Amino acid sequence: DVAPKYEQHLVNLIRKEIRLWREKTYPETTRVTKELLSYWFLNPDRTNRLFFAQREAIETTIWLNEVAEKSNAGQHVLNELRQAHNVSDDRLEFNLPRVAFKMATGTGKTVLMGMHLLYHYFNRQEYRGDTRFADYFLILTPGITIRDRLSVLFVDTEATDKHKRSDL
Repeated sequence: DVAPKYEQHLVNLIRKEIRLWREKTYPETTRVTKELLSYWFLNPDRTNRLFFAQREAIETTIWLNEVAEKSNAGQHVLNELRQAHNVSDDRLEFNLPRVAFKMATGTGKTVLMGMHLLYHYFNRQEYRGDTRFADYFLILTPGITIRDRLSVLFVDTEATDKHKRSDL
């Protein structure tokens, strides 16, 4: 029987857990995270709807970062991912944790990168001591077009300061 084997794949276990968590309106998250998720996905006034692939990807990232450790299924998923992260038994090798989402062309990867930045940035501002949220971001882009699209997220403090000074 193919179905039970298919349902046991890690990605399908994760999708099931994400769906249940979504249906409960994102419990076990920070206030900031809940506000972001509510704005992105539960706000009826929002006219720019996101693709389901974007929703599933950001929800999965957040669930893995904030929620998974609080359930048996989530702990199982995290243990499986930890085993996969260990790419070398050599202590001098870097076994950096990494999670990747494969998304087709046109499914909104650039927007998703921006959502990830906002998620970490706003949570880190609110919860300075919480190491689940990043202080710094390294963005590698395959070309100028995507870099330019993401540049709207950068804050140019010098330009802001010059503008403020010129208003005086």
